[in-house]
Amino acid sequence: MSNNILNKNSILNKEDIEFIYNNYSEYVLRVIRELGDNYFPNTSGNVSTLIEYKGNKYILSTPSSVNSLKPKDKLKPFELSLIDLNNNLIYGLKQTSEINLHLEIYKNLDNVNYVIHTHPFYCTVFAVLNKKIETKIMPESYLKVPKILYVPYETPSTLNLATKVIQKIKKEGYFPVILFNHGLVVFGNDLDKLIDITKTIEHTAKTYFYCLIISKPKKIKYHKIKELEKLFLNYDERN
Repeated sequence: MSNNILNKNSILNKEDIEFIYNNYSEYVLRVIRELGDNYFPNTSGNVSTLIEYKGNKYILSTPSSVNSLKPKDKLKPFELSLIDLNNNLIYGLKQTSEINLHLEIYKNLDNVNYVIHTHPFYCTVFAVLNKKIETKIMPESYLKVPKILYVPYETPSTLNLATKVIQKIKKEGYFPVILFNHGLVVFGNDLDKLIDITKTIEHTAKTYFYCLIISKPKKIKYHKIKELEKLFLNYDERN
């Protein structure tokens, strides 16, 4: 363990902390390794995982980049922030200011064990323009990401933003979310799938961006979309 101090009010002891970090930190660090700096530029973005341990729930997340200014790929396991669902820091570096979004997703949505919030370049371009990314331009894009939700700008870190995201998801379904003037959020219980979806959306955004420069992109026709859905009905659980 590092020299971090365990919150004296926590019901967890040193052995508990070691067990949690030894068994769960790899999930968070793996996302950072696989997505890299293109998705977490200038220390931005955040990743978390929900932990159920001894009858209680905790969140292990990347820490505040404002406080540490440490690139995510330089983070060590015991520097990750361990908090409870009341946002009390138990161990590690100070939690990200955007943890409210993660907390509200875990509290309000079922079957969610991971939240990944990134700032990939092309997704962020569309977010800043307040424009939608068309996924019906390529079969793979549509099959993996049949729909993207869009949330109007709200100040990051606030409960207002988290509430708007939850309301949108509950109204329209468990789909990736683009926060206008901000970035991308994906969530679910399959980490491999979430990483793949994040990459797919960025690849689609990049393709769509250059298509818009050259000409008007041609969407796959409706009946062909339906044919795709019929052929690959079991390809994606689409939760």
